[in-house]
This record gives sequence, C-alpha cells and structure tokens, in this order.
Amino acid sequence: MEMVIFYREWLPLLKEEFNVVVMVAVQGGIFRGYFSDICRCLNISPQTRNRERIQAAIHTLVEKNFITDEIEGRNHNLKVIPKRNGIQLPLQWVQSVLHHDYSGSGKGVAPVQVLKVFAWIVDNKNEIVTNDMIAEELNISASTVISAKNVLEKEYENITKKKRSMKLSENNFQTVGQELQASAWWTDIKKGLIFP
Repeated sequence: MEMVIFYREWLPLLKEEFNVVVMVAVQGGIFRGYFSDICRCLNISPQTRNRERIQAAIHTLVEKNFITDEIEGRNHNLKVIPKRNGIQLPLQWVQSVLHHDYSGSGKGVAPVQVLKVFAWIVDNKNEIVTNDMIAEELNISASTVISAKNVLEKEYENITKKKRSMKLSENNFQTVGQELQASAWWTDIKKGLIFP
C-alpha cells in the first residue's frame, strides 16, 4: 500500500502554503514543473494573481525550511524537507479526498482542510478536545473543523466522535468537549487489512 507522508509541523500552515506541501507530498515528496503546472495540480487557473500567491507560498515554505526550491530556467524543483513528526496516510485515500467535491453536499469545506483535520486527529494525544482547540492548532476556523469532522464521520466513516460532559448537579450537565478517534476503518488500513 503506497503511503503519503504528512508532517505535524505542516498542520498550522496557511491555506496556500498547506496546498503546496500537500501537492508535493502526493507527488512522492518531489515536484518538478512550471507555475502553470503547479496551478493545474492545485485545480486553480494559472492567472497572474494565482501564480503570485503560489510563488509567495513557495517562498514562505522555503524560508520556514519545509521545502527546497531549485529553479532551472522557469522550472521549479520542489522537494519536501522531512520533519520529526510524520503522519502516514494511504495515497489512494488522500487522492480520493482531494478530488471529491464537497460543495454540493452542504458541507462547504475544502478537501485539504478535511486532510488537515484527519491528520490532526490521527496524531492527537489528548483524550478530550474541543473544536476551538483544534481550530487554534490548525490555524482554521471552528466551523471548518466541524464541517471537516462531519465529512470524515459521515462520508468516509473513519472517525468516531463521543461527547464528553461534566456533571454539575443532579440533573445538570455541561459539555466539556469530545473524544475523537480514527475509527476501526483507519485501524484496519494501518494494519494493511483493508484498503479504501
């Protein structure tokens, strides 16, 4: 089973930066091409404004030591710089998430945000979490976290959520957060027993 390696250190990156590292990761950690090729891989039009945003994202990623960018003429050779905290995800599943259109399902979430939230859940060590906590760590909104979790739970069936409450009095409870886990589906994939 071919795997894609994501890194915990990538998860707080801004949208364009995260899109670029995901694109390079899906290509096996190395990408060679023009800005127009990068735009095509990211499913955006290669107009000047988009190319400038991608160029700025690549520049920031190089400065932060997440990728290298060797330029040969107009070709960019992008390469992931491995970090300490690797998170392996099945390539076929990642590609299915990236190429799925969530706009018609009422979920209103970008595919890379679904990947970001799932990678965070897989790597999470906290027993109880809140949407605000996840949002802060991922540098996205709480509503994006909620939408991504709904996609992961309902469309992919690969997370489980369990609300956790604290008893205040005899009939009074207060929600303190939730337990989030990659489901048995994910556990079986990691063991190589099934493949999506």
